Amino acid sequence: MIDSLPDARLIVLTRRGVLANHVAMLRPRTTSFYAFTPTDRVCQQLSLSRGVRAFKMPFASNIEETIHRVTQLLLAENLVRTGTPLVIVSDILSDHFAANSILLHHA
Repeated sequence: MIDSLPDARLIVLTRRGVLANHVAMLRPRTTSFYAFTPTDRVCQQLSLSRGVRAFKMPFASNIEETIHRVTQLLLAENLVRTGTPLVIVSDILSDHFAANSILLHHA
């Protein structure tokens, strides 16, 4: 999906870094691959993965708030512009259920 959308950014929300590493191994063509995790250790590990720029950020109790925080951080860092397509892949727990998903969101 990411390779078919012009100017899209790939976002991975992960607690342990496993999903971000798997996505990195698929070698997406995008140069904008951002991984978000709540722990320093995982953030440091992800910085060694090909093409991944890792950010430490605590996750909210629901996925919508986490996505909002991610979007605001990317906008504040000038990594995206308003309207930029974001392909968000997650494997986190949200409100006590698994949120394994792929979402298309616009900054």
